[in-house]
Amino acid sequence: DYSGELLKTVTVSLFLIGPISAIVGSAAAVAMVTAAANDMVELEDGLEELAGDEPSGLTRAEFDEIRLENVTFDHVDASGQSSFRLGPIDLTLTKGETLFISGGNGSGKSTLLRILTALYAPTSGSLTLDGRAVVGGNTEAYQSLFSTVFADFHLFRRLYGLAAIDPERVDRMLVDVGLDQKVRFDDGSFDTLQLSTGQRKRLALVVAMLEDRPICVFDELAADQDPQFRRRFYEEFLPRLKAEGRTLVVVTHDDRYFGHGDRRAVMEEGRISKDEDTDG
Repeated sequence: DYSGELLKTVTVSLFLIGPISAIVGSAAAVAMVTAAANDMVELEDGLEELAGDEPSGLTRAEFDEIRLENVTFDHVDASGQSSFRLGPIDLTLTKGETLFISGGNGSGKSTLLRILTALYAPTSGSLTLDGRAVVGGNTEAYQSLFSTVFADFHLFRRLYGLAAIDPERVDRMLVDVGLDQKVRFDDGSFDTLQLSTGQRKRLALVVAMLEDRPICVFDELAADQDPQFRRRFYEEFLPRLKAEGRTLVVVTHDDRYFGHGDRRAVMEEGRISKDEDTDG
């Protein structure tokens, strides 16, 4: 009868409310994931188009000194208020030196690296390369001086921006960092990125070395490594890069290895509290 059919319909509807709500609730998340995936595809397509292009303006051969003078930077919250201020910072980076940067969590180390690499524009003060301000049209060329492995780095399977890659050199590097049994390099790509955090950092180090850029910036790269590889990072890889003429900026808490740098800058509450020569 009609009342019986109505009862069945209501009962079925009640059972369906939960699954339908879950589907509706997940729609926004699915849309966000789809948008992010599309952005990654567009980024990779753009990188393919730009591969081999050299930015105009400054050239890599011109680098002798980078200077931050009276630099500040404000992290602004949703209300427009400064939630953290870096600076004022005065720092000079000289070609060929190894600079260690240390300091507690939240002291401003990562923000300083982003200012140094021109990913953040200073709120005030100046960033200069050999006396020339890094602004506007020459920012891209300035950024091309750097190979970076930040704490929140991303790896791609393909090596973008490298016109000629020697597969045998890549294979030797994978052996050198202990990843030859984990990753293969074939047809211009790594076959997997499914690695532990420490292994991903080692692979990022390989990419940085392959880029052959004048300045390497490593943000806690030795973290998440076993003691043996941590020692090799400071005692073998950094000296090797320095011998190749690279300038090195390394964020580290490994005080036992501070002597392997030329200088150490200590960050406290957004400022450099100490900048001194080491035994390196």
